[in-house]
Amino acid sequence: MRRFRGTRHPHPIPSYSGPVFYSLGADICIARSRVNGGISVLLKYLGHASVKIDDLIVDPWTDEMPGMGLKNSHVFTAADRKTNLICISHDHLDHHLGAEALAKENDATVVTGFELAVQYAAKGTKVEMMNVGGQISVKDWSIFMTKAFHSASSNPSGFILRKNGKTVYHAGDTSFFSGMKNLGERFSIDVAFLPIGDRFTMGIEEAVHAAQALSPKLVIPIHFNTFPMINADENDFKSRLEKLGIACKPLKPGQEIEI
Repeated sequence: MRRFRGTRHPHPIPSYSGPVFYSLGADICIARSRVNGGISVLLKYLGHASVKIDDLIVDPWTDEMPGMGLKNSHVFTAADRKTNLICISHDHLDHHLGAEALAKENDATVVTGFELAVQYAAKGTKVEMMNVGGQISVKDWSIFMTKAFHSASSNPSGFILRKNGKTVYHAGDTSFFSGMKNLGERFSIDVAFLPIGDRFTMGIEEAVHAAQALSPKLVIPIHFNTFPMINADENDFKSRLEKLGIACKPLKPGQEIEI
């Protein structure tokens, strides 16, 4: 990725020793990490709960939901669609509609809970099945599956994703739960992707509690403003976290950062 010189963010958090953000206009933001050194990891927000982390995509939603008229707020580009690994947190369509096509066009492996993995395997997709509390190593990634408190026909989950010395937590669809404190103590989390849209997941207040328990270096909100029922003010969330000394960077769909 080409590196650009930018303007330092006008409101850095004095006590924050994590990524330093550089403003490069409305749609691009690059962060350079002072914490972990080594090879960087590129993160791109693909709308709703979809996140791309280098060659791995979590919860891709690429197609309109049939009969409901719901669709992701981001249209995947050809570059967005390139992936080696797809992690699916649960079987609700807004978290994997289009994932089968993505997997097959890239010969990618789908990592998900047992029940959903069986369904993907039956369709001829490469799968790595796992369950909550399990850990696997696949394609340069270490993946730990966490609990998520949510409804689903499959077992809802989140993921601790580690590569190049960086640790990313994608919470999936969940409420706040006390085990998040254990995750924060066990893993040194660089970035936590937390849902804030309320109604079906945590809202802003619960997500603030989650951020406090996890103690990540940076929080990025997801699962909000895709449709009216999950509208949330990401800047309010950011302001609440910064008052607690927790860095937060809301991303627009299609925006990316590097850690």
